[in-house]
Parts: sequence; C-alpha cells; structure tokens
Amino acid sequence: MSWSSLDVDLVDQYTAESRQFTVLAVLAGIAVLIALLGLFGLLAHVIAGRRKEISLRKVLGAEKTDILKLFLWQFSRPVLVAVVIAWPLAWMLASRWLDGFAYRIDLSLWLFLIAALLALLFTWALTTMQVLRVSKTRPAQVLRSQ
Repeated sequence: MSWSSLDVDLVDQYTAESRQFTVLAVLAGIAVLIALLGLFGLLAHVIAGRRKEISLRKVLGAEKTDILKLFLWQFSRPVLVAVVIAWPLAWMLASRWLDGFAYRIDLSLWLFLIAALLALLFTWALTTMQVLRVSKTRPAQVLRSQ
C-alpha cells in the first residue's frame, strides 16, 4: 500500500489537464487556420467564377454594397447551418469533460454565441475582401474578356 498526499495528487491531476489543454489549444488553432484557408480559397474560386455576374450587376446599376450583401448572405447561410449542427455536439462533449471535475462550472449560452459570432465575422471579413477586390475591376474589361 502506498501513501500519497492529497496536495500531490491534485497537482498531478491538474498538471495533466494543463498539458492536455495546451495540446488541444494548439490543435484547435491549426484547425481554425486550415478552415480559414479553405474558406478563403472557396471564396476566391466562387467569386472569381462569378466576375461576369458582378460586372453585369454593376452595369445595370447595382452598388458595391448591394453586391456585397448578396454574397454575405450567400456565405453566411452555410456558416449558420454549421453552427446549429455543432452546438449540440460541443455542448455534449464539454458537459462530459466537465463532469470529471469535483468543482465544475455550468456551460452558458454566451460562450457558444461568441463562437458563432466569431465564425460569422471571419466569414464576413473574407467575403468583403474578396468581393471588393473583384468589384474594383471595370465591367468593360471583364465583359470584353469573357
């Protein structure tokens, strides 16, 4: 039978949790970076493929803000669907993880809302950047070349 101090056992347990948190934080950061690169590539491809449509809209009198609103809504819908799918899974996994602690916190909805808002903000920023880049070109150049 071996004897150990409660203080030592608690330090060992929380040191392991700290290491696990660091590894998961790095992996989550890499996953977010890969997702942003994928979103950037998708946006660049889709918007470049619709240059003629953007040029025609500009010729017919659409403002940059109208074109931007169209693309923002188009790319916000999949993000919102992904958020709705991910919330229950994240809630379940976080609850199970927190159940392993003697003193635990309750999950609050605002954490999930902040994550959804950040996803939307990144999507809107990348979409705005791509649409404004394409809409700067003169419609005559685009329509002539196509």
